[in-house]
Amino acid sequence: MVLVNLRNDGKPINMNIMSIGTINASIACPREALKASILSNAAAIMLFHNHPSGNLTPSREDIMTTDKMIKAYRLLDIQVLDVQLAELVHLFEVLNLPTGLMTNPAQREAGLAQLLEKAKEIVNVAVKAASKLNGDFTLWGEKLIPDHIATTYKDSGKRVLDMFANFGTRFNTVAKLPNFLYTKEEIDQIERDIQNVNVIMEYDRFRTELTSDISYMMNLDRMDLGKAITEALEAAKDRFHEIRDAIPEDMDGEGAAADVKEVLDKVKKQYIDLYMEEHSKKRLNVIDAKKKGEIISSTKLANLKKLKTLSIFSAAKVDAIDTELASLKVCYDLTSDMLLTTHFCTKCNFVLGSSDAPVKGKIADIEDRIDTLLDDWSQTLYNTLSDPLLGEQMTYLKPQQRTVIDQFLKTKKLPEKVSF
Repeated sequence: MVLVNLRNDGKPINMNIMSIGTINASIACPREALKASILSNAAAIMLFHNHPSGNLTPSREDIMTTDKMIKAYRLLDIQVLDVQLAELVHLFEVLNLPTGLMTNPAQREAGLAQLLEKAKEIVNVAVKAASKLNGDFTLWGEKLIPDHIATTYKDSGKRVLDMFANFGTRFNTVAKLPNFLYTKEEIDQIERDIQNVNVIMEYDRFRTELTSDISYMMNLDRMDLGKAITEALEAAKDRFHEIRDAIPEDMDGEGAAADVKEVLDKVKKQYIDLYMEEHSKKRLNVIDAKKKGEIISSTKLANLKKLKTLSIFSAAKVDAIDTELASLKVCYDLTSDMLLTTHFCTKCNFVLGSSDAPVKGKIADIEDRIDTLLDDWSQTLYNTLSDPLLGEQMTYLKPQQRTVIDQFLKTKKLPEKVSF
């Protein structure tokens, strides 16, 4: 065993060989060590010994000897810097911290401060990761991480929290670093555990970036969109699975999300093209919408509604025109860009596959039916009023009413505005 006496600045004063052991043991006496340190006026010491086996993990006897030395030197206010340097350096490597902050005694305070700050960050991430796994961690109706893998990740998170949650209490001073008793194997395990925790957070970034796009696709899943789009949607879902499952290896959730978006955008474009085409078939454009308004307020339709009250006419024919006009929906503001964020027109709520009747040619057809019905009813009215049997009854009409009827019988044309 070797004793190195140090000055206040951490620089060596001298080195003393305290004992030379056998192949598996070495005797260390605190009394001999204290004598050398007191004579050297040491402010601190470091203890070293080798393991012929090559195994750096301290034995139980190593830990007991170190504890005995610390207690003895503490009485003389001499700091013992005999820490598990190899394991701490390895932890610094795992956490991407500068190892020189630990190998250089003068830098250990700064190194410990960075280690404790890093431990806080790791704990925060592990807590968030556990919350994600215990919540609704799904996308496209599926769990992002299968149950058997999620169980492994949960165990990893627990080990990370067990190690780092109270790190700041256990190792808040350099003097407490000798209490760092983790083995290299345990640190290697923690490295894998931290990696698993980070995988969860990459999945969360992936999920956050894609939530709205996948929600859009899930709405399309529920619709009958024809063979081409359905096949494209299935292919996109397969690609989504491939990219999702590669996240633990690639460790780039946002990049993976961008790759999925590129695939989904192609499907979305196919859908938008189809939607715009169908929307134009089921909604009146600005020109036809104006014509619809003109028909509704026209004197022709008003005259028909007046005439349908007469028993000689079929009111059902006018009612059918009214119903059809009401069924013709108007929407001419929709653009393709509006469909990038929602799968339907928010102005008219048109949905593909709806029972709305096509509007193409409907306005012209209704205009023709109104004209035809007016002609038919005018002829029917003329035939009725021309009946000699009604001649005597006409004498009971007011002069103004008889004048209107006489004018109609003469011209066979209804007045511009029918009233009675």
